[in-house]
Amino acid sequence: GVRVRNQNTVIINLPATLLRDDDLMLTIAYAGRLEPQREDIEVVAAQDPGRPSQGQSADEIGGPAFQPERSFLYSNRSYWYPQATVTDYATASLRLTIPANLDCVASGTLDVGFPTALPATDAAPLRKQYLFTTAQPLRYLAFVISRFTRQEAVEVPVGALGPSGQAGALGPSSQAGADSHLALSVHTNPRLVRRGRELGERASDIVRLYGSLLGDAPYPSFALAVIESDLPGGHSPGYFAALNQPLPSTPFVWRNDPASFEDFPEFFLAHELAHQWWGQAVGWRNYHEQWLSEGFSQYFAALYAQKLRGNDTFAGMLRQFRRWGMQQSDQGPIYLGYRLGHIRGDSRVFRALVYNKSAAVLHMLRRLVGDEAFFHGVRQFYTEFRFRKAGTDDFRAVMEA
Repeated sequence: GVRVRNQNTVIINLPATLLRDDDLMLTIAYAGRLEPQREDIEVVAAQDPGRPSQGQSADEIGGPAFQPERSFLYSNRSYWYPQATVTDYATASLRLTIPANLDCVASGTLDVGFPTALPATDAAPLRKQYLFTTAQPLRYLAFVISRFTRQEAVEVPVGALGPSGQAGALGPSSQAGADSHLALSVHTNPRLVRRGRELGERASDIVRLYGSLLGDAPYPSFALAVIESDLPGGHSPGYFAALNQPLPSTPFVWRNDPASFEDFPEFFLAHELAHQWWGQAVGWRNYHEQWLSEGFSQYFAALYAQKLRGNDTFAGMLRQFRRWGMQQSDQGPIYLGYRLGHIRGDSRVFRALVYNKSAAVLHMLRRLVGDEAFFHGVRQFYTEFRFRKAGTDDFRAVMEA
């Protein structure tokens, strides 16, 4: 018998008792319209609509308005496939059939020979099918559908020193994983092809730095989906990231946001890429521990800002971390995770504390123990909890050791 407990949980009464380690096969079939999710905490909050400055016309600030290319994201906030309420790690394969005029980026590496065309029938128009396979464990599956132009994948070396050996200035580097590579591909909406090439080159540079600090890349491939949107932000499941690119005609401004760094326009790319290591490879045990995902990703983005744009930009980001953290600390401790700002309906509170204050605390720890101990401890923490969920107590124990 089956009864629905609520919209997210189904309780199944089995006809016989199962013993530990018995195999059970459940076949679940369901249908209906599933709305895609919207990025929330990973996208800046819209503020007052932007207006032309005095003497400027609308054409001079971006031309006539046009709508962003439509995209559809299904991830951990959309119950589009059966999943547990507590995420753990597993490998998986994902087969997706979509309209022939659309394209797909998803968790896993695209199998050779895919996508394949499916013939039209009386019941269905032309379609194509994708098959993605995960070689490494994931916490959840996700995919994004839109019109994409795929650029040729590049092999990025990871695990050795970053470009010009600069990673050594940030922390210790070993040759572990020096011969490994990450297959990095870029998929863009048609109007963003040139922007995609720029972001692909930048992403390769970021991967080299993060790999040099942590010893490897957790997944063998990474797909960057560059999509049009009204607001900057992104979403980064295992194996890929969807990165929003605001159109010139967007009516929104976002300067007054904890995640807005005018001197570091590459911030969102660096932050979302860092989630492949922090949040995906190293998961957080429960919502109290979200800072292990967001704080580390924020701090690693700042480390890349230092490498790319120098110490002044890095110091400016640290000042912004501190300012927002102090300004919003009365809203609650980092330990409240996504509950921060919920009552006010203001996601900036979450970013101020779980992003920025967490990153400021990590920098305080680095200043306290020194670069050698700090980066050695961070690498040890990543290595020990790779494809596992961790908590603050685990990080504390590694750093104490």
